[in-house]
This record gives sequence, C-alpha cells and structure tokens, in this order.
Amino acid sequence: MEESIRIFSGWKKKYHPSLILALNISAIQYKRKDFVDSLMRVLEKYGVSPSEVELEITESILIDDLEEVTNKLLVLKEYGFRISLDDFGTGYSSLSYLKGLPIDTLKIDKSFIDTVISDDNTKIITESIIYMVKRLGYETVAEGVETEEQFEYLKSIECDNIQGYFLGRPMPPEQMEKLLKETAG
Repeated sequence: MEESIRIFSGWKKKYHPSLILALNISAIQYKRKDFVDSLMRVLEKYGVSPSEVELEITESILIDDLEEVTNKLLVLKEYGFRISLDDFGTGYSSLSYLKGLPIDTLKIDKSFIDTVISDDNTKIITESIIYMVKRLGYETVAEGVETEEQFEYLKSIECDNIQGYFLGRPMPPEQMEKLLKETAG
C-alpha cells in the first residue's frame, strides 16, 4: 500500500495527472485496529489527499461484523476517500449490504462479464445490477472486459466504467510512467 502511494505521489508531482489511485484492501489490512491511522500517516508522508484514493474492498470484509465495517467505512468517507465494493456478484452477495454501505462504486465481477454476451440470464442479471446500482446513486464498473462486443454492449446499457484487457493490460510502474510522460508532453 505504501509503495503504491509513494509511486502515485511521484507521478502526481511530475506529470499532474487527474487520476484516482485505486487500492485493493485485503480483509486482514482492513481489520487492523490502526488501519485508518496508518493509511492517513502514509498519505500525509507522500502528500496525497484521501480524495485522490479509492479503496477497493471485497464482500469477504463484510462477513464478520457488518456494523464495525460500516462504521470504519463512514470514517474513511469523512476523510474524503472513495469506497468501491469489488467483485460484486461472487461469494455471499447480499442486496441488504447495498442499502447500508457508504460506497461510491460497485464493481461487477468478471464472472458476469465473461458470459454477458452468450447467456440471457447473465444479461438480465447484469442489466438489473447496473440499473439498481445507478438508482442507489453509485457508479458501476464492469471488470474483465476482453472483447469489443462486451465493451459495446456494456456501453449500450450505460455501465459507467469499463475495465479489462480490451482497454489495456496491467503494467509495471515504469511502463505506466512512460505513458504518463507521453500524455503530459
């Protein structure tokens, strides 16, 4: 986590990109008593604002103690962090989580996207998730988009953000910095 924030801070100072740093937070990290304080110290150390960071949590974090998790999320939101519920639709997806969680974004798991073109039931579920989530005021992200057909379909049903190999593969920091340099100059 600290290394990602350090690298992001360097890019911010050099290239002034308007980017949000998305950090995957594990259940172990999140459950630590000093998680929020530790995160805030790292951000302060590198001059990164919480408003420039989106914390991605998975449903597994919610299973143990929903009230405690929600309270911690509320504190993080007060600091200005964006919160994303990652891999939605896997594990123990419960719609009851959605009504009480202070999240900004819901990421639809790749397992739905894989068959969204070929399976009518998946289409119905995906369209319903996007419609429902938008009505709740959250952004949607489709994970694992690998084909133009998936991309075009998701655009047509008004998915807010699309992520996956079709648009770009994960890259090491050096390659990302090269891309930032090219777009800044």
